[in-house]
Amino acid sequence: ASRDDPAALVDALLEGPSATEQDQLGVRTAIPAGTVLRSAALDAQGTLTVDLSAEFLSNAGDVLVDAVAQLIFTAAQLPGERRVRLLVEGEPQDWPTGSGTTREPLSIYDFIDRITAATVPPGAAPTTTSLPS
Repeated sequence: ASRDDPAALVDALLEGPSATEQDQLGVRTAIPAGTVLRSAALDAQGTLTVDLSAEFLSNAGDVLVDAVAQLIFTAAQLPGERRVRLLVEGEPQDWPTGSGTTREPLSIYDFIDRITAATVPPGAAPTTTSLPS
């Protein structure tokens, strides 16, 4: 996926790790299977709006926080992108962060406690953020 194309980058993340990444590198994803990107658009102020299908809300608690963090860290690879407005089926949600919940656009700083857990293992594809198992 191109680091300049928000939709391609998010789609690559939603595809999840390959069998090789899972087996040889222990890569896993917190994003629920079946989650589909409805749209991704970057505005002039540097906010990326990502609209996902309802499957994204299949998980709750820490697993949902991990899934949101994966998406935010992946989007942070886009040039100039600083914040992500995350929608599900076109609707804003109350997203869990390290310090509560918010409907405001999210940044990596909302998930600072997850940075060490959300690094890409050596040899993994650099286009998606993966969580080590």
